[in-house]
Amino acid sequence: MIGAIIGDIVGSRYEGSLFQRDPIELKNPICHFTDDTVLTMAVAESLLRSGKPEDSYRSWWHKYPDRGYGGWFSQWARFPDAPASASNSNGGAMRVSPIAMLGTSQDQVIQTCHDYTRPTHNTEEAMRGAEAIAVLTWFAKNDPDKSMLRTVATTDYYRLEQTVADYMEDQKFELRCDDTVPKAIVAVLEANSFEEAMTNAVKIGGDVDTIACMAGGMAEGLWGVPPSLGNWAWELIPQEMKSILEELYRKGGHDLVFNGIEHKASAGKPSLLKQILSVFVS
Repeated sequence: MIGAIIGDIVGSRYEGSLFQRDPIELKNPICHFTDDTVLTMAVAESLLRSGKPEDSYRSWWHKYPDRGYGGWFSQWARFPDAPASASNSNGGAMRVSPIAMLGTSQDQVIQTCHDYTRPTHNTEEAMRGAEAIAVLTWFAKNDPDKSMLRTVATTDYYRLEQTVADYMEDQKFELRCDDTVPKAIVAVLEANSFEEAMTNAVKIGGDVDTIACMAGGMAEGLWGVPPSLGNWAWELIPQEMKSILEELYRKGGHDLVFNGIEHKASAGKPSLLKQILSVFVS
C-alpha cells in the first residue's frame, strides 16, 4: 500500500503533463498526496474497522476536502443518500491496494473489490478496472512474477497491445479505466525496479498521479519500496495515515522487502512500518 501512496505523491507533480522525457525527477518539494491517497486510506480504515465503504469515503473526504477530487465525487460525498455514479473513471481503481494487502484469495479480493467500488462507480468498466488492479496487486504480493501478471492481465482483463513507447507517442489526458488501467499495468510490466515503474508512469503522461498510484501497489509487490522514496513519502503524510498504514501491515502480517532486506511484520511492534522506513537513510 505504501507503494501506491508513493506513486500518487510522485505523480502529483506531473498530473496532466505530456511528453516527459529522461531525466525524470521522482522526488520534488512540490510533490504532495492527492485524493488517491486519501481514498486509499478510506478503504484501509474501512477494512480495518469493518465499516461501510461509503461512510469511510465521506468521512475522509470531509477531513481532506481539497485534494483534487472529481467534481461529481465531491457532490456525492456531500449527500449521505446520494446514489453511485454511472462513471467509467479510475476513481475506484486507484484506491484498492489495501484490499490486495489483506486479501486471502483471488475470489475474496474480487468480491471485496466489488463491494468497495460499487458505492461510487457502478459501471462494468469501472468495476473491471478496479478488479484488475486489486487482483494484479494481490498476485504481485503473493507471487512476484511479471510473467504471471501479464498472463492474468491479458487473460482476464486487457489485451495490452501498446507499450510505454506507444503511449508516449500518442499522449492524452484521460480518466477512463479502459485507458488508464492498462497504462499502469504496462508501466510495471516494462520495468525492472520500483523506480523504473514510476518513471514509466510519468513518461506515459496524462493522469499521472493515478497511473503511478495504481502501478505503485503492483511494483511494491514485485520489488519492494526503495528506502529513499519510502522515507520521503512517509514524511509527507499526516500521523493518522501513518497509524493506519502501520496497523494494516501488522494485520496483514506481510513481509516487507526494502532493497532486498526482508523484515517480518509483527504484531508485537506497534510502530513497525515507521521503524522499517526509518532504518534506511536515503
